[in-house]
Amino acid sequence: MIKIYENFLPKQFEDEILNLHTSEELPWFFLKNTVNFDTSSIVNKNAKNNFQLYHTFFLKEPYSKFYDYMIKILNFIEIKYKNIHRVKSNLNTNLAHYMKDNFQIPHTDSDNDNFYSLLYYVNDSDGDTLFFEGDTITNRVVPKKGKAVLFKSNILHCASNPIKYDYRIVTNFVFEV
Repeated sequence: MIKIYENFLPKQFEDEILNLHTSEELPWFFLKNTVNFDTSSIVNKNAKNNFQLYHTFFLKEPYSKFYDYMIKILNFIEIKYKNIHRVKSNLNTNLAHYMKDNFQIPHTDSDNDNFYSLLYYVNDSDGDTLFFEGDTITNRVVPKKGKAVLFKSNILHCASNPIKYDYRIVTNFVFEV
């Protein structure tokens, strides 16, 4: 189950979220790799475990002074959740030698069947989100400012770095229903 939401936020709120993410107010932190598990068993030559910047809004508890602001996104979709597990934004950049067929390491956000993920695209970009069954790409979502995609957190997925754009920003909400 993959559900796409388009134009569900007021335009002014979309702009405010973009402005927050591209201002000096929001601190970004460096991660050497997009996933933190051993990737030696991944044999797909297109999978790249690149660096990314991130900002955590919630992890077991509010982690950022902007948490209350960002959680409003879930209210516009009217998602009924029991618990928030994590809310964080990822910023991926255009990388030298990154090709159209490359993508980050496929992963799940949770193995729990009661958990869902919502990806909110902060800006227009390339760098699609890919969904997999085994090694096969079954779906792809193009990042567009104000778009969101909802799916079970145990679905294998990954991002791609942008090639035409300078950066791609997505906020990932993981929650229990």
